[in-house]
Amino acid sequence: MNPEGPNLFRTGVPQPPGPPSTPRRLGPNAPPEGTSRLAPPTPHSLTPSSTPRKRPAQYTYGDRFVPSRSGRNLLAEFTLACETPSVKRLRTECYTMDEEQKITNLRYQAALHEELIGSSTPQHRQNHMSKVSVGTSPRRPPRGRIGPIIDEPPPSLAYSTPRLLNFRSTPTVQPASPARPTAYHSPHHRVYTQSPVSLRTQRLLDHGGPDRRRRVLDRHPYKVLDAPNIRDDYYLHLLDWSARNVVAVALGPEVYLWKAASEEVGALGEGQGGPTGLIGGPVTGVAWCPLGDRLAIGDELGRLALWDYATHRRAALPPVMTAGLCHADRIGVIAFRDVHSYLTGSRDQAVREFDVRVGPGRIVRQYPGHQQEVCGLACDHVTGHQFVSGGNENQILVWDVRQPDHPLWQWSDHTAAVRALAWHPSEAHVLASGGGTTDKTVRTWNTRTGRLVRTVDTASQVCNVVWSRHTSELLTTHGFSQHHIALWDYPSFQRVATLRGHRSRVLNCALAPDGETVVTAAADETLRFWRVFPKPTIAPTSGGILERAIRIR
Repeated sequence: MNPEGPNLFRTGVPQPPGPPSTPRRLGPNAPPEGTSRLAPPTPHSLTPSSTPRKRPAQYTYGDRFVPSRSGRNLLAEFTLACETPSVKRLRTECYTMDEEQKITNLRYQAALHEELIGSSTPQHRQNHMSKVSVGTSPRRPPRGRIGPIIDEPPPSLAYSTPRLLNFRSTPTVQPASPARPTAYHSPHHRVYTQSPVSLRTQRLLDHGGPDRRRRVLDRHPYKVLDAPNIRDDYYLHLLDWSARNVVAVALGPEVYLWKAASEEVGALGEGQGGPTGLIGGPVTGVAWCPLGDRLAIGDELGRLALWDYATHRRAALPPVMTAGLCHADRIGVIAFRDVHSYLTGSRDQAVREFDVRVGPGRIVRQYPGHQQEVCGLACDHVTGHQFVSGGNENQILVWDVRQPDHPLWQWSDHTAAVRALAWHPSEAHVLASGGGTTDKTVRTWNTRTGRLVRTVDTASQVCNVVWSRHTSELLTTHGFSQHHIALWDYPSFQRVATLRGHRSRVLNCALAPDGETVVTAAADETLRFWRVFPKPTIAPTSGGILERAIRIR
């Protein structure tokens, strides 16, 4: 039986007396056996030089697993110690705090750490606020998919949290040599500053913040209007903004118009033939013509009306569903392909195309393929011959009007209903889609190759996707459970800002004709107007050879 080993750390067992032994250091950097850790200085080491060598840290090792408390400020270290955040907590904080707020919190923590602990404290644990993919795991995300964006703090803000209890003593720090007389010649010396904090902390507070070149964004709506009786239904599209700067919103059986120029509000058809209520029940879908002169309206029973905005009269009112006209169920979404033809999606699982030049209610084409209610439609105005439809069966169908018999692409990557669909306004074949409650992702697609480009987990139900016309940005509105509006940079998908104000799902969203303002409608019965996108930048034009001649007087 070995007298050592098992009985070495056993308490209450007397050990035989013997000469004290020097404990060996274990590890790859351990000195060879028979040599001492602290060797006497050699003559070469005593040779004076201009740059003195740094003395190695001296550690004292023991043979008991008892944490060492010598030379440590445990109270301050315990106060500053940050617990390892869980994946759920990181995911929640990522979408409940704005980017500037997160950076501000990091600046405060770094300044507090610098003043209370100091930079000379041993650092053993890296900060947990690093860029990780919360959508899957802290490892590298799968190809084509990224998790929620958690920005990495600037290098000036990154710091480490000291370990509270160690199994070896704190390195012996040699006292600093007295300052040379020439050190006081620097204007940044501590004796000349009037600030109660150190120069390093001042730099953290002054230069560790967000990028100052980032544009200023108003995070509050500049106008709020009441929208009583607006329906809380994920599958309905009840809001649109026309090219003539008129907002149309469906409230129950009526459609109300708000003129942005004069801020006048009135029901469509009021004073000119009575209300706009369609036979059969509430309005379930509205959409403006690209020119803003016609408004398409769908109701609960699948009836379709086309209103002339100039005269406020019905331009075409098809009869109730007979012989395949209109739809057998409610029309939840309408989208115009051009000034004459428009598409409708219904709960009867059909997508149909109408043309005002053919006649009222006559179906031009029908696009089969969905197994449940059609809740999303978007037309590609860059190519002019493609459109996309999304259904409650979690499918996306990309269509070419020149081949109406079968879809061009069929994707089932989403795990919830696909309502949010939007084509890039300037890049051809770029599509963005958003999934429902159990999906919570925004995906970008290439409709030329049929490839999924990127997936972003937003941690909330995606209700709308809106592209900016002037910048490389993307806006999304969300439902359960955040009820916020997110602004993303494209194609990096770094979150630019988070807008809050609605108390319920932001189900409807429309972009103004100027491309700068968006209006949102939620189940909290309010319309909120936001200035989110910047104005277009106009490059200065040069007069060429005649420029100097124009300036001559």
